[in-house]
Amino acid sequence: MLRGCVQIVSVVLLFVSSVFAGSSGTFLGTMIIATDDQWIYVQSKNGVLRHVDISSAQVTYEAGVPRERRQNPAVRALRPGVKIRVTAQQDANGEWRASQVEITGVSADAPTGNSAPGSPPDGQHDNKDAPMTLSAGSWAA
Repeated sequence: MLRGCVQIVSVVLLFVSSVFAGSSGTFLGTMIIATDDQWIYVQSKNGVLRHVDISSAQVTYEAGVPRERRQNPAVRALRPGVKIRVTAQQDANGEWRASQVEITGVSADAPTGNSAPGSPPDGQHDNKDAPMTLSAGSWAA
């Protein structure tokens, strides 16, 4: 009898802990903008925009990305227009916390070199020292 109760309690605890753990998922998209070194916006092909915390993520390149288009460390390549695959968990507030960001494609006009993450390609704005900020009009259609 006691053994049966322990099994039932174990199953219930396992179920309850999985409910509170949040959703886990992998999604593909294009990086739209970085609000700082911790947060980026990723837009999927169907238009879904996700706010993703990348502060604890491992950033790598997919094998198909040409070596001459890669930056080291890979996090430097995270800039608007880059195609990425994100593995993340959604927290209780609905925010995505990435554990892995894989760069799947770098556009031909993406800058190379030592630019800061999230900065636009060369020539995209006049003041290259100004930080990028996100406003509703900058990503809304």
